[in-house]
Amino acid sequence: METLFDRTGAWAIVLTRSLPYSVPEAIVFLAGLARMPMRKFTIALTVGSVPIAFGFAAIGAGWADQPILALIVSYVLPILLLPIALYVMRLRTS
Repeated sequence: METLFDRTGAWAIVLTRSLPYSVPEAIVFLAGLARMPMRKFTIALTVGSVPIAFGFAAIGAGWADQPILALIVSYVLPILLLPIALYVMRLRTS
């Protein structure tokens, strides 16, 4: 697992931050088990979380008058983007 996180751990953290359920938390937990360096972890977590936070804030602000639509988009969009995230992670391992 340490070898996997040395190669793709940072990308796994960055690309899974927007996913629903507990996928991001599981990846963070695995990073800890693999003893990912704290500096690399913090950078990956920040790079993955800050843009997502702004994106979700924009969705909420843009559809403030339609909160159900904002919730649906913020829930479905990450799931639709999952194949792209997996593809990028696969490219990184090659």
